[in-house]
Amino acid sequence: MIVSDVPNTKSLETVILVSAENSLSLKGKKAFLVRQTFFIIIFLVEFAVVIAQSPVQSCAKLTLKAPQTLIYASDPIEFYVELRDVKNLETLSFDWKVMGRSFKGQGSSRIQVSTTKEDSSSNITASVTVKNSVDSCSAFLSASAGIAPSPIIDIWEDIGHLKPKDLKGQLDLHFATLENDPTDEGVFEFIFTANQKETYKLSKLNLVYKHILYRRFSPESISFYVHEGVDEGIRFSRMPPGSDYADYGIDPSKLIGAEEFKARIKTFLKD
Repeated sequence: MIVSDVPNTKSLETVILVSAENSLSLKGKKAFLVRQTFFIIIFLVEFAVVIAQSPVQSCAKLTLKAPQTLIYASDPIEFYVELRDVKNLETLSFDWKVMGRSFKGQGSSRIQVSTTKEDSSSNITASVTVKNSVDSCSAFLSASAGIAPSPIIDIWEDIGHLKPKDLKGQLDLHFATLENDPTDEGVFEFIFTANQKETYKLSKLNLVYKHILYRRFSPESISFYVHEGVDEGIRFSRMPPGSDYADYGIDPSKLIGAEEFKARIKTFLKD
């Protein structure tokens, strides 16, 4: 029996083809895995960007408003968040901060900050963090308001003992100062003693009132303040806006505008 050493060529070709197919199959699998890994990485990166941006989404339609003009010392300052196109206010939270100041309204869209006389010629800054529980909106807002300088009070002491002619001359000087500063208020303070008669008091008041009309000066710029004292006198004070009348011994609740004087002349001294 003769055994041939020549290999079966068909079987060898089959082995080679199977090996080639297996090789191609492995390469395809590797390419597929590479592509799949690439797409997964891209997805994870995009997802991470969305997650990172979501908590700091800004609230573009919120504005913190403060007074545009100077505030007088001792007057409260109001700050508020202007809300535009906000459908549900209940979803918003407000956390206010005002350094070293007391204020009312924490947790709401509006606060009122207290001021004192010592705050004149200064600025007060308020800030608020607004958050929306629905869409993760978060906004930090800040605004400042200015406090006006302390007003300068022009006081003319005791012109009550002057003769009528000289008194009218002094009144003309006061009217001139008021015309130079039309926003100021002129206060004539009449001080009478307890034993002086009402007719005498009215004669003094009428002298000033009639001279106001004679000079055609606006009575809306002048007020009368009448009270009793140890000595008789008349004091004129020019009070700029924001003046604290109490600092000069004047009770603002007892001021009577000169334009009201004629209508109230009979009861003026009894009020």
